[in-house]
Amino acid sequence: MYAALDHSGATRYVGDVPRGAACGCICPACRSPLVARRGEEREWHFAHEARQERPACLVGAVNLLRRTAIEWLRAQKHLRLPEYIRAVTSTPPLQSVSELVGWKDWPVRFSDWRPGASRAEPVARIEMNTGLQVDLHVEVGDRAERDRPPCGEVGAIEFWVPAPAVGQLRHEADAHAHVAAAGSFTWLYQPDVHGWIARAQRDVDAKALKIQQERKFLERQPFTARPHAPALTLPEPRAPVQAPAPPAEAPTPWDAWRKPKSSFIHYRASRQSDEGWVHVRHRDQRAVMVPWPSAWEGWDEFFPASHAHVDYALGAMVLDQEVNAMLLVSRTFTGGTRNYSTFEEIPGSTKVG
Repeated sequence: MYAALDHSGATRYVGDVPRGAACGCICPACRSPLVARRGEEREWHFAHEARQERPACLVGAVNLLRRTAIEWLRAQKHLRLPEYIRAVTSTPPLQSVSELVGWKDWPVRFSDWRPGASRAEPVARIEMNTGLQVDLHVEVGDRAERDRPPCGEVGAIEFWVPAPAVGQLRHEADAHAHVAAAGSFTWLYQPDVHGWIARAQRDVDAKALKIQQERKFLERQPFTARPHAPALTLPEPRAPVQAPAPPAEAPTPWDAWRKPKSSFIHYRASRQSDEGWVHVRHRDQRAVMVPWPSAWEGWDEFFPASHAHVDYALGAMVLDQEVNAMLLVSRTFTGGTRNYSTFEEIPGSTKVG
């Protein structure tokens, strides 16, 4: 337990209170007295005086970090929300056709803050520039399963903070730094205020209908046998010519895990620089983004936690939401996007050892 309550009900972190029972703290779950353990060998933590810890007590500490995250959000003057992206699929039983639709609006006012709200409840209300009202949810650690997806006239967005590492949070400043660095927004639902989803739905349905009509037309065409052509005198058969073997793939820096014969997608930061990302397919079908031509500063913090995670063994980002991640890269690295079938075609590959 890295956090507890003092007798006034305020959140206190283990490094911000006196050692031992002098901390004057209680467990947020069972309300039992706590002692602050701040030794040299074990990680600093709160412990129950009578050693009656229960699993719910640790959950109480996580809820206090959630309260800290809400307080941090409330203190920010400007919060940038991500683009809302939604996949639109043709209406069954039409041919399956999909299209991505996205737009980016911005918040103008936050109100109705409720730091003590439960995990299932919104902690604040956001008014967007379009007049749309949006519920703000905050989640720490494992994400909650929702019985029903958000719908209706009110949007919903989640600010998610992954659980901290053991010993990472000693002071309140550590908690604020963790929330600022690791927290990220994910849209849960946004009504079609612009009418773009409805327009995209009509477009994909029209495309699907056209595909079905063309297929049925081809199926109805009668088969007409061609008239017999005059007999031809064929030359004597020659011995079959052995086709040359396909050239072997040139080695790449990722041969230990890359899927053989998969293509490369290069995203350039600008037309004057080769720096950017290379999209590579893993043998296990995972999508991977490698910083190119080498690890540049901030590459491991570029993607939101909801889009990708760092795999330092690969020296790359593994994409958890491949489509959203690729859209983000293509809109940020505006120097051009090219698909290459061989490693040598990638600009700057000759400089990679």
